[in-house]
Amino acid sequence: MRSKVGIMTFLDSRDEMLMKRKAIVDAEEKGLTSALGGDLELISFEPIRTKEKVAEIARKMLLSEVDLIIMHLPIWASPNLLTMTVNYINSPIIIFGNMRPDSSSLVAVFAGSGSLDQIGIDHIRLVGNPDDIKIKGKILSVAKAASAIRRLKGQTFGYIGGRPLGMYTTTTDPAQWQRLFGVDIEHIDQFEIVRRAEEVKEDDVEKYLNWFKKNVGKIVYDENIFSEGKLRKQIRSYLGTKSIIAEHKLDFIGIKCQTELSDNYILQCIAIALLNDPYDADGPKEPIVCACEADADGALTMQILKMLSDGKPTSLMDVRAVDRESGIMTLGNCGGMPTYFTSYSDNPQKNLKDVHLKPHVFGKAGGGATQYICGPSKVTLARLMRKKGKYWMGIITGEFTSRPSDDLGGVISVFPHAFFRADLDYDEFLMTYSSNHIHAVEGNIIAELTEFCRLLNIDYKVYSN
Repeated sequence: MRSKVGIMTFLDSRDEMLMKRKAIVDAEEKGLTSALGGDLELISFEPIRTKEKVAEIARKMLLSEVDLIIMHLPIWASPNLLTMTVNYINSPIIIFGNMRPDSSSLVAVFAGSGSLDQIGIDHIRLVGNPDDIKIKGKILSVAKAASAIRRLKGQTFGYIGGRPLGMYTTTTDPAQWQRLFGVDIEHIDQFEIVRRAEEVKEDDVEKYLNWFKKNVGKIVYDENIFSEGKLRKQIRSYLGTKSIIAEHKLDFIGIKCQTELSDNYILQCIAIALLNDPYDADGPKEPIVCACEADADGALTMQILKMLSDGKPTSLMDVRAVDRESGIMTLGNCGGMPTYFTSYSDNPQKNLKDVHLKPHVFGKAGGGATQYICGPSKVTLARLMRKKGKYWMGIITGEFTSRPSDDLGGVISVFPHAFFRADLDYDEFLMTYSSNHIHAVEGNIIAELTEFCRLLNIDYKVYSN
């Protein structure tokens, strides 16, 4: 989904000065729209030159529901036009001008930005050529972050279960979420998964069972912890959870699992993996963020990563080990890691061939785990955390590296694994990072994440150099 950006052009109210600089205006407007039009959905109206025009154009822009507004100052314009405009709009603002000495644009940028500073309106100031890679990159990252913030408002998180295993880091404050992110929380009992799982049609279970048999690299039963019957129950759990999501119109969810379901019904690992994947036995689908252990802040982080990466699958992992000498961080968790991360393909056959379904190592009810190693790729890790009730985000960019499947560094062998390398101070990370969970998305979206935090006034720390 392309971000929607409104361009509000402000021009000199003096007719004679506007006519002298008309060619500059035309060239700068064309340059801005040409540079951004291929990446963004641009909305623009006639330029603003008078107080009377402010209300008319600003109201039109407000109705357009843009993610970001660029206040374009190709030549001199009265600064009070900008201050009047902000009374009508509620989108993040970039003030953009050029360095042409004959345009007086830079003068207008300083005067306009200074006016907004005086009245306390946050904004970004950019001056230069919109084709410049740094300027264009900045605009695109701010636009994507602003779009994610706008789309996040009104979403609903399905909190299925509650706090698992005494972990404070998985809980959240519903009022704080609503105030800061605009996200509602729907509390749902885990019994709903059980009830709906038992209502799933046998034909649907058979379809998914055959899909697994056809596509995964190996299914290892032991007829005790993990049998075909238990795999069928895990499939039922997945389909039952999908029906919960559809009925309650949930945008992302978390499932507690331990210990009620893991001990008394079936482990939810396979269901959580499939929810986060971009496919299942019914074909391609949008990944549905689902956090293992009902990790609310983890699920929100994953949803943000998904939105900033144009809908890519995201994962939840434990920080299992850190090797200072090699610079490798070992990550793994039984649930929350989609099979997409084996080969980063939208083709399930390509990814699933490297996945082995094996008997799990905990949970009295039993079930299978999805064993694999994340394939090599550049990735971004992030996590929303709180200190004394205030949110901050930890961010790291680096790469997942390959490793033989028999070299897991002592981590539980049936877990999905990732081996992450980055240039960072691991001592600082170990002393300041505030969660057992961390979350990954393919690619480098550090610029988008930092802009997201800045727009919401959330502190952040980028650990990687």
